[in-house]
Amino acid sequence: NDQLIEAYPNLRIVKYNIELRSSQEKLQEYVQSVPGLSDEMIGTPTTIVGEEYIIGFGSAETTGIRLSRMIDNEMARLEALEGNSESEMNSTMTD
Repeated sequence: NDQLIEAYPNLRIVKYNIELRSSQEKLQEYVQSVPGLSDEMIGTPTTIVGEEYIIGFGSAETTGIRLSRMIDNEMARLEALEGNSESEMNSTMTD
């Protein structure tokens, strides 16, 4: 997470502890808004960036690169929508 925050200072990471009922409910609402993702698919970690997601984490060289591409894609999409390079972007993770 520290590397992501350093590389993307406007990135906001939201973590959910899936053992807590209140977190489960919030995460469930978020999952339902992501096309192709369902509650049954969620594992730890699950990382959601915009409408893309990764379940699990291999290494910085594999999953880390894919995650960076997802963030770059979402930032570009938000900038195009808002015309603002300082947009705050949300990334959601489960622990």
